[in-house]
Amino acid sequence: MELDKSQLIMVYGGAVGGISATMLNAIARGVTVMYSLGRAFGSAIRYMLGKKYC
Repeated sequence: MELDKSQLIMVYGGAVGGISATMLNAIARGVTVMYSLGRAFGSAIRYMLGKKYC
């Protein structure tokens, strides 16, 4: 079965119509990495300024 141009325009599906699971996973992973980096840098700054290691 072959579709003509007007039928191809009407095709809807896949990641075109919304956010895919891959996109959500990448965003969640990015947020997690940013949180971890902020926590590490914050701890390093606190240790440098306070000169206390637990």
